[in-house]
Amino acid sequence: MGRKHAISQHRFKPRFDRRRLQRGAVAIWVGVSIVAFIAATFLSIDVGRLYFTQRNLQKTATLAAISAAQIASGCTNGDGIRVDPDQMFSQVQALIVANGGQAGWLSGFNGFEAIEVGQTRTNSAGIRAFQALPAGDERINSVRVNLQRPAPTSFVPSILTNGGATLKASSTAEQRVLGSFYIGSGLADLDAGLLNALLGALLGSNINLSLADFRSLAATQVTLGALATALNVRVTDLSNLTELGLDAPLLPNLLGGLVGGLGNTASGAVSGLLQQLAGAARNETVPLGVLLGPLTDVAGNVPFINLLDLIMALGTAATADGDPYANPIVVPLNVDVPGVAKVSIFLKVLEPPQFGVGAPGATAKTAQVKLAVRIEAGQLLQSLSAFVNQALAGLLNILTGALRLLTLGLVDIRTTGPTLIPNLNLGVDVNVAQAAARLDEIACPTATRPYPVARLSVSPAVATVHIGSFIGTPSTNPSTIPQLDLNGTHFDVLHLGLTAQGLLGFLGGLNVDVGLDLTCVSVGGACNGPSAPSTGPFLPLPNDVDSFEYVTIGDNPISRTRSAYYQADGVPPAAEVAGVNPQTVGTDPAVAVRLGLGTPIVTSNGGFLGGLGALLNDLVEGLLGLVNPLLNLVNGLLASLVTPLLNLLGIQLGQATVIMDAVSVDRPARVSNCLPGATTGGRVCPLPD
Repeated sequence: MGRKHAISQHRFKPRFDRRRLQRGAVAIWVGVSIVAFIAATFLSIDVGRLYFTQRNLQKTATLAAISAAQIASGCTNGDGIRVDPDQMFSQVQALIVANGGQAGWLSGFNGFEAIEVGQTRTNSAGIRAFQALPAGDERINSVRVNLQRPAPTSFVPSILTNGGATLKASSTAEQRVLGSFYIGSGLADLDAGLLNALLGALLGSNINLSLADFRSLAATQVTLGALATALNVRVTDLSNLTELGLDAPLLPNLLGGLVGGLGNTASGAVSGLLQQLAGAARNETVPLGVLLGPLTDVAGNVPFINLLDLIMALGTAATADGDPYANPIVVPLNVDVPGVAKVSIFLKVLEPPQFGVGAPGATAKTAQVKLAVRIEAGQLLQSLSAFVNQALAGLLNILTGALRLLTLGLVDIRTTGPTLIPNLNLGVDVNVAQAAARLDEIACPTATRPYPVARLSVSPAVATVHIGSFIGTPSTNPSTIPQLDLNGTHFDVLHLGLTAQGLLGFLGGLNVDVGLDLTCVSVGGACNGPSAPSTGPFLPLPNDVDSFEYVTIGDNPISRTRSAYYQADGVPPAAEVAGVNPQTVGTDPAVAVRLGLGTPIVTSNGGFLGGLGALLNDLVEGLLGLVNPLLNLVNGLLASLVTPLLNLLGIQLGQATVIMDAVSVDRPARVSNCLPGATTGGRVCPLPD
């Protein structure tokens, strides 16, 4: 019995030990669970704090970038003044502090500055990418703000913060403020005859439009969206034409494409005119990339030029060539003077114009041209020769016969001439540099001023006017412009001599020479001054352009989209706003070419014949009055021909007229929150092309 009891006790003892062990395991498990729960709780708190801290930092970066974009565009204070990153640093810091952040957060990382200015463009992959630019670059339309701050203290530092990590956030924002403007002379100077001749020369075909047709073209506004449609590209691609290989389309294709591009914004009559001009244009390429210049942003619905000026610019650009003499354009104007002279007019486009559209800093330019007039006055010389030989020679025969009678035939009066210059070729060259207008500032609308204000400056073109003679017959060989001989401006037209010979040679002799003197007053210098034209310094327009109208397109106000569009008052064909739009800067140089009879030069060796000089002078001057038609032609050349032709190209000598067209103001918007310098993950910044 005792043995069994001992065995029983021995058998039941492990059961009680297992219970104790189980109770211990449960306690351990509960303890571990509590620790894990506490750790998970702390970890959740850390993750939440980290998430909300990062989100707050990103929110602050976005607000700072949007504010910086407004500052960079000049819209913050409504003053239109764009500032560089150093100047906006303190303003962005103040914004960060006002939103609960710390000034020290505004610091760069990964080798990037705290505030970067640049442009946002769509790359070849169709993704908008930021490209940093130096301060002052006219292409700036975006700002990137880079922030970093210490990560919050973690309950589990070894896991989350790795001993003091930092949080980083970046945001890129843009506010596009664009203006369109140009240099021109307006509709008041339209002349159908000159326009048909000039446009026909540019397009390479005869053009016969009425003045009403030209006014219809000039009254049709063209947007960048219409131009993009004509090229069969997206409007954003206009800022990247070179990469697309579309910077040189054919002129007929571009004109024809504008019919579809303009759509219902152009009347049926205007569309018909465009189709007519497209059919008349020669197959020349248009360097559209040069015409558009460094477009940074494009607003598809913002007009930037009227259709007539666009057609003239396209034709001008298609003929541009840097050689000032080869392959000129012959302007088919009939200004010949019957029986006096044949006149040939040549236009040489050395540099095409450039449209003025873009952010402050954008520039518009006129074309750099050479306008050459060549006058062949051979017909006049033939008339003079016949008249002089009949009238003057007969009179001299009477005079010499009387002298022989008085001297009983002891004297022989020998005449030399009259002889005339073998040819009388006169030329005038007007070389005009590119005038330029610059959009300096756009002050955005404010609560107290609901319209923008534009400030511009302009650099007038300084021309040189050269005169002289030339060799050749450009009326029959118009392939090149005959170069001028600038060595002299005196033309010996007539020579006459009388000499007494024989025993009474003491009666003496005389020679009379009569010529034409060609003189001019040139822009910026004397006649035959420097051969190279130049431009003057940029001069601010006398007044700000502050008269605008808010515009809607179709049935949809622009305010429903991202942009607000304002049309400047005074844009042709509307009546000008005196002193505001258009504005002219510079001085009218009153360029004049003067061709006149020179004082007859009389040389004598004394005696009776030498005393006849005064009589012969009067006689010769009267006879040479036949050249008055030539004098009138040359002396009225600039006023009647040269200046009007240049004005049709938007070119003025010594002056420049700037026309503000439109302003487009976008709402500031975030572009991207990518992290510059990141190499992995979803925050890698796309690269610009």
